[in-house]
Amino acid sequence: MKIGIDARMFGAKSTTGIGVYIDKLTKQIFNIDQENQYYLFMRKEAFSEYQLLNDRVKKIEVNIPWYSWSEQTKFPKILNKYNLDLVHFPHFNVPIMYRKNYVITIHDI
Repeated sequence: MKIGIDARMFGAKSTTGIGVYIDKLTKQIFNIDQENQYYLFMRKEAFSEYQLLNDRVKKIEVNIPWYSWSEQTKFPKILNKYNLDLVHFPHFNVPIMYRKNYVITIHDI
């Protein structure tokens, strides 16, 4: 499977609980899963900071801020370009125009 992860909240400058969650989740899942391909969609500020653990993971620089109009209109087009089987959105801000399979994490409910 080709799995995308919206990792735009990862990174030192945008460190939040969600950023820490993305860091810990990806490190563990990339160690456990030996079959699937992963695509991390990251902002420029954190792109070089994230170190890949294996060759089944690809980083894609996406300079689209969360809670923006671009997130709703441009980000789905970028995701569709990679023909992903599943996307994980680790925050509730899923682009409403994204019509393919996804899972979402909603924190603190």
